[in-house]
Amino acid sequence: MSHVLMSTCAAHGHVHPNLSVMSELVARGHRVTYPVPDRFAAAVAATGATPLLIHTDLPDPAKGEQRPEGGIEVMRLLSDEARGAYAQVSPALEHDRPDVLCYDGSGWAGHAYSRVHDLPRVELAPHMIAWDTFEEDFAEAYAFYGTPEGLAWQSEMDGWLAEVGVGLGNREFLGAPDRSVVLIPEAMQPNLDRVDRARYTFVGPVIGDRSHQGSFADLGTPPDRPLLLVSLGSAFSDRPGFWRDCITAMHGTGWTTVLAVGPYTDVAGLGDIPNDVVVRERGSRCRRRPTSSPTARAWPAAGGASAAADVIESLQ
Repeated sequence: MSHVLMSTCAAHGHVHPNLSVMSELVARGHRVTYPVPDRFAAAVAATGATPLLIHTDLPDPAKGEQRPEGGIEVMRLLSDEARGAYAQVSPALEHDRPDVLCYDGSGWAGHAYSRVHDLPRVELAPHMIAWDTFEEDFAEAYAFYGTPEGLAWQSEMDGWLAEVGVGLGNREFLGAPDRSVVLIPEAMQPNLDRVDRARYTFVGPVIGDRSHQGSFADLGTPPDRPLLLVSLGSAFSDRPGFWRDCITAMHGTGWTTVLAVGPYTDVAGLGDIPNDVVVRERGSRCRRRPTSSPTARAWPAAGGASAAADVIESLQ
């Protein structure tokens, strides 16, 4: 059987969506090595994969550390992480080289490793993927590439890719993957008709046993009310105005609303919380609440695979 290397960044929305895939690979007899910092080691080990402990400088939400909002700051954060992770993973695997790489769009270190050692690779995309006119449609958002800071970063990234022997420039390296398995349903993919189906295969979220992460029943919400869960994910959830608007809109509607406000939102700053609204740091990856009668449920979310998995599981 094969030795599989999984590569992603140390963030909940990137690690959790592929854990059930790792469990399935192990169950089929493959050996999986998964580089992660200590805070994800237990979750990885529970799949049967072998955690390869590495240091990360990515922000840790548990410590109140927050990512930059976007632009060149995020690109530099990810490229610094890739350099650091590659420098740890490459020597660790010198005498135990994997046969194949699984990675997501943030797994730059593993992607680079696969290029250097000519390994087959497949992307496991935990979010929407780019369609044919994606760069043109988001030209304004990517305008930072042409700024002095953006050009300097591209030069630095190209230098690192050349140093380790990738053989690609940064734009090609970060471009469309050779093959991608998309871990969201087709219904959640914008511009589906413009997606390259020879490159991307939609399988939807892979749902495993997540009972250890709790249930909606643990929230103590009335079982006879429809339930609305609102989540913006774990990285960019510090939006107090948005959360206050949710409270105002949903109070008194007959629904129970659960707001997963993330680790950065000051709950006290949201004002009075009515009894039909529940505020928690995290609401995702909970099992569905038991109910004896059909009850409508809805989940506005950031669109990642973790949220998609929970929506699908809650409707089963």
